[in-house]
Amino acid sequence: MDSFEKERLATIQFSDVLGNVPFSSQVQQEMSDFDAQLNVQVDNNVGWRDQEFSIKSWPRVGEFAAVLLHSLRANELGWYEGLSEQEKKHPDARQIHDSLGKVVVGVINCAPRRSDHHQAGKNGDEFYVGVTTSGVEIYAQLPFFRGLKARNLLEPESFYCIPNEAGLWVPGEQFRSRMVTRARMFPDKLEEASIESIPNPKAESAGRLVYEDAFGNVLIEMSDGKTAREKLQIGKTVSLRLTRRRGNKLDSTFLHNILVVTEMKNIPENELGIYFNPNDLPARSGPQYVELVKRVSKPNHNFLHAAEALAAAQAGRVITKASIMKPAFLDPDQWDEVKIYITNPK
Repeated sequence: MDSFEKERLATIQFSDVLGNVPFSSQVQQEMSDFDAQLNVQVDNNVGWRDQEFSIKSWPRVGEFAAVLLHSLRANELGWYEGLSEQEKKHPDARQIHDSLGKVVVGVINCAPRRSDHHQAGKNGDEFYVGVTTSGVEIYAQLPFFRGLKARNLLEPESFYCIPNEAGLWVPGEQFRSRMVTRARMFPDKLEEASIESIPNPKAESAGRLVYEDAFGNVLIEMSDGKTAREKLQIGKTVSLRLTRRRGNKLDSTFLHNILVVTEMKNIPENELGIYFNPNDLPARSGPQYVELVKRVSKPNHNFLHAAEALAAAQAGRVITKASIMKPAFLDPDQWDEVKIYITNPK
């Protein structure tokens, strides 16, 4: 529990509680593009600060958020260690040096009270806290640790349950996420937990959607990074097969003509491309993030983007300019249901 004795560097929170109040069920609940904001904050601003991000109707992105916090901290520390002794004397480098003994704390929260909670008399899912190999503390419900577990990024001796009835908050407290990191002060209220209690993704043999950014670029986690690298040969064209179970039937649809590249500049205008996320370092085994993107000259005013193409393909629709009047949308609550396979072009 040494981590809990260290001073906080910053607290980064992702929650469906945060954000604007929807006065109508018809109002689209938006999500902050926290990937871009955090990268800019840590790299351009040279450091961390307290931040809060709304994930509203997009709770599935919380799993990627946990991996992102770890990766940003690991990359920052690795970059610093790679500097020469003279470069480490620069004021910007000194800021990182001064943060080395401090801890980045992440809170990921989406804990609706389900019918099984009511039947069991529970006040929602319990929180857990885990420390990553880069020293980031993550406070979240179990499913949000999946990406970290799959990459072996959690310290096995630093994973704990925060029991609802441990006395960290008053009985019946509904807004538990607002004070969950107080557990740092009361380690005696924590219970040792096994990383094996973290659920594995449903799509264990395929890829799955984990994030979509402000430009409609889609992040897909391929469960087998080694096989994905063998199939994604630079310069070749591939297809994505999307499967989804509907009752007793397994539907398959395809998204074709995707060029495998290393950078977006290699993609022709208005065409789809796919490449490995450069911040997700190649692994010998385990999952890897790939990005599905569409190259357009005016990304801020173009809705026929990669996410639209993927959703339309999954729905069996053909993308046309007319489809902008009724764009396809793949609800993040259904992301785990869609399995994604890399196939040869057809």
